[in-house]
Amino acid sequence: MNKGQMNVQNLTVQMKDKVILKDISFAVEAGETIAILGPSGSGKSTLIRTLAGLQKKTDGDILVNGQSTNEKELLKIGTLLFQNFNLFKNLKVLENVASPAWLSGQLKKEEALERASDLLDYFHLSGQKSVFPAALSGGQQQRVAIARAIMSDAPILFFDEPTSALDRENWENLLNYLSESPALKERTKVFVTHEVEFAKRVANRSITIQDGRIVKDEKQG
Repeated sequence: MNKGQMNVQNLTVQMKDKVILKDISFAVEAGETIAILGPSGSGKSTLIRTLAGLQKKTDGDILVNGQSTNEKELLKIGTLLFQNFNLFKNLKVLENVASPAWLSGQLKKEEALERASDLLDYFHLSGQKSVFPAALSGGQQQRVAIARAIMSDAPILFFDEPTSALDRENWENLLNYLSESPALKERTKVFVTHEVEFAKRVANRSITIQDGRIVKDEKQG
């Protein structure tokens, strides 16, 4: 797995006549876990979508492992867990979770399905493996989406409000998995969240955005 060191330099994103992000600069070390905080409308989701290659930047640069990257390259380096889940409606839950690994050729389909099954067991979704996403509750869909993001071998994982549909038990399960899983320890993880408690427990550093600018960048622990 390639290392996921990222350096954001003077990043600006403008949509039509509105500047969403203004001169954003920060670096993330390989394997570091950071939380991006800020009020609604501050630009958090736009930032994480831009870092993941899903939103075109207006100005500035994004370097990964010291190399300048464009949107197409960023799509191959990172995986984004969407806030609205974006599960494949025509695939059953087990195949949804396995899909990043076997469609990319990372694993053979049988191996991917076995690993996906173990992940679903961990997130208490053993009984939902053979159903389609439409049959799941919002919280169940959230857990399936989290498992699918984890299945990717991308060196950088982006999470947009991963706890928004989780009850307290599954909130704690996610925290435990993120901190204990050997498969995730070497990966760089960037979380957008409005939950200060989650940010303090999941990340070793937090960046606060307000009106499209960084107003605080501090270590936690």
